[in-house]
Amino acid sequence: TETIKQKFNILQEKDFFSHASIANSSNRFRKAMYEYCVNNLTPDKLLKSSRADATFFQLVEENKPTRALVRALNGVEKALEDIFSLSVARPNDNEQDAIAEARVARYRK
Repeated sequence: TETIKQKFNILQEKDFFSHASIANSSNRFRKAMYEYCVNNLTPDKLLKSSRADATFFQLVEENKPTRALVRALNGVEKALEDIFSLSVARPNDNEQDAIAEARVARYRK
């Protein structure tokens, strides 16, 4: 079995806490998740969440950092709610968002 030190070495090797997998995402929720992680989260707080478990570490090892992050954030109080709020309150800085909102506006007419 892997030791705790080996688990933490994997996090360091994969540079998990840089959140590079979502840093330049065009997805509004992932952008908000990145913003939340950078501004409101510490590695300690994330790892203390009830969802930083064996499945979390397995996802990191399998190069699925976004899934691992969402799993861990699910255990951080109000994290997902705050991320959702950030994602819907984000101004349109993306052409695709503007196109989507124009479609919704046309549909409402």
